[in-house]
Amino acid sequence: MHAPALQHDISDEALWRDLDNVPDSELTLEDRTDDEVIPHLVWAGFDLKRARVVANGRVVSGWLHTPDLDLGVIGFTPHQLTPSPPLGEQVRVAYGRGPDSYVFEADLLDEDEGTWLFSLPTAIGARGQRLTGRTLACGAWFLQVDGDDGGEGDEIELHDLSVAGIGMLAAPDEIPLRTGTRLTGYLVRVDGFSVPVEVVVKHTTPLADHPDWQVTGGTIRFADETDRSALAGILTE
Repeated sequence: MHAPALQHDISDEALWRDLDNVPDSELTLEDRTDDEVIPHLVWAGFDLKRARVVANGRVVSGWLHTPDLDLGVIGFTPHQLTPSPPLGEQVRVAYGRGPDSYVFEADLLDEDEGTWLFSLPTAIGARGQRLTGRTLACGAWFLQVDGDDGGEGDEIELHDLSVAGIGMLAAPDEIPLRTGTRLTGYLVRVDGFSVPVEVVVKHTTPLADHPDWQVTGGTIRFADETDRSALAGILTE
């Protein structure tokens, strides 16, 4: 028999202390686009995992899953078997690590063998610089761009990447790509892993400590969202 889950009344501020021992802070939910929400939830399910669900003052700790986009749900499994809130009830989900903390609100849609299935959020509150973690990629990853003739085009070395975007290196003698430029090709790791992507250029900034070099940031779009999950698994190895 499973022991009952630890449950107690708790404020949002106390929840943050309990979660990661970070200073109390009010987090405001902000509307996000699908291009922001989906990569964030994939990253959170692979990399952060640990979460607290708050429903009517009751707190249950457990593990956040990656989203199921076909069903339009994100799962949460309590550490210990515990009754779920009533179906349709809105809950607050808090998760994070170190100084980066996040929260969203969602409705409980179903329960499947102890896993609670929530609706995908449209608003996320964040304390931290990014909605997805960044991995340094120098020497290990590159973008193989499609050529105009249907073959392989340029090979662009990457500075960093995440499940949401990439930073492309531009040498001092190279002209950075213009904002709005779209590139299609393959995101490739030197060991042979690759996924087809479309990259949309968003900005260019000098590389810290090497201002002669530039880093051009772009968002990633996938033809198949399972490729995003595959990339998330690689980045968290």
